[in-house]
Amino acid sequence: MFDGNKLAWSLIELPIGDQLSMVIDLDEGELLDFLFSFATALTNIKDDERAKRSKTPRDNKHRIVIRKAGTVPMQVLDAYLNGKIDYDPTVLVGINFLDHLIRETPAKKYVPIKRSFYSRTGCRELEGGVEAWKGIFQSIRAAQGGRLIMNVDVTTSCFWREGSLIELALNVGKVCKSSPIDPYLIDQY
Repeated sequence: MFDGNKLAWSLIELPIGDQLSMVIDLDEGELLDFLFSFATALTNIKDDERAKRSKTPRDNKHRIVIRKAGTVPMQVLDAYLNGKIDYDPTVLVGINFLDHLIRETPAKKYVPIKRSFYSRTGCRELEGGVEAWKGIFQSIRAAQGGRLIMNVDVTTSCFWREGSLIELALNVGKVCKSSPIDPYLIDQY
C-alpha cells in the first residue's frame, strides 16, 4: 500500500535489505526495469516496445531511495486496546497505519486532501471562479474503554472552477465579456 507521497507498506519483506538506492533515467525505461523487479506480473512489455519510446535530450535522471523504516506493531496496538500496556509511541504507529488503510480506497475514487475526500457531484458555484465541493473527513481514533472508533464528518472545501485560464481570470476579476478590456483576446477563447 502506498500513501501517494512517500510512505509505503508491504505484507512481505522486500528483498532490498535495509536500503535500496539507485538512479533511474526515465528516458531509458529504467523505471520499468525497476518496477519489474518487484512485480513480475508486469513483464509482458517487450523490449521492442521500449525501443519505440521517444528519447529526449534533457536529463531525466532521478535518485530513488527505498529504506525500511520499521515494522507496524499491531500486537502492541492490540495489547493497548485490551488494557495490557499503557500508551506509547508504538501504539500510534499502528493507529497511523490503520488511518492510511481506511483512506486507500476512497483516495482512488475521490479527490483526496489530507484526511478528507471530495466529489464534484452536487457542487455549488460561488463567485470569482470558485466552486464549493462537499466531502467527508475520516480518521481512526483510540477511545476510552479499549476501542478504536472511526471519526467521520461532513466537510466542504473550495476548488477552482474548470475552464480556460482566460475565463477563470475574468471570473476572478469579475469582468464580463462585454467589458472594454480587449475584445479580440476574449473572442479568441
